[in-house]
Amino acid sequence: MYALRTRIKKDIVCEFLLPKKKTSKVIILAGGAPGYPERTELLFSLAKKGYAVFNPRYRGSWESGGSFLKVSPHKDILDIVDVLQSGFTDIVSGVLYAISKKDWKKLFNGRFYNPVAYSSKLDAKKIFLIHGENDRIVSVDPVALFATSVGCRIEILKGREHLSISDIADPAIGRKVFRFLNS
Repeated sequence: MYALRTRIKKDIVCEFLLPKKKTSKVIILAGGAPGYPERTELLFSLAKKGYAVFNPRYRGSWESGGSFLKVSPHKDILDIVDVLQSGFTDIVSGVLYAISKKDWKKLFNGRFYNPVAYSSKLDAKKIFLIHGENDRIVSVDPVALFATSVGCRIEILKGREHLSISDIADPAIGRKVFRFLNS
């Protein structure tokens, strides 16, 4: 098996893998600035756990068209969410994939993607935060305060700075993540 590819909004190349069984659980690996796009092991690992996984290559980076930073990378992620509602096609096979519009409507009400707005309603057992102790991009203090207010699990990694999706490949971090997902 290999990762499939689609092209979103003409410019964004996005690798994806779907789990064997139909799911409404989706992960978009929205890494920071473009780095090496190879996340095959992570794609397979998450798909095996039952997630539909998407690994975009921002406009103007790697095989994607367009100019890097002509628009904010967050717009690329919003474009991916938009396309997931209407369906997308594997570049090689031509197979069309579609995710229910109902499952995506909740992203657009302005409350779904803001955990602070729902602190009192969150199920702490379903939240696991991992943060670098010396993160200069996202300060650890507000994240730790949020974790405390919700009562969720937080792992503050000593001596670490800002983490990226690829840090899950670190065996020590990966074990923690998959232990949590399997609990």
